[in-house]
Amino acid sequence: MSAILDEVFKAAKIDKVELPNGLRRSKTSIGTFYYNYSKNKMNLKALRLADAAELDGLELPPAGVALVREGTEEL
Repeated sequence: MSAILDEVFKAAKIDKVELPNGLRRSKTSIGTFYYNYSKNKMNLKALRLADAAELDGLELPPAGVALVREGTEEL
């Protein structure tokens, strides 16, 4: 299934981002939301997410939510 999805994403020119279990990401017009559904802290900078590069090691606690606004350092 993963190989099929890789081909679909490639054909549609969609970047595939691997996220750890429990972490979800949603891009909106105001920025990108990160939701931590796991029981563990998630370090967004350690995950090397391009739009989270300026977060300086932000740890998202279990059940935590973060908003990264594009072009700013606001959360």
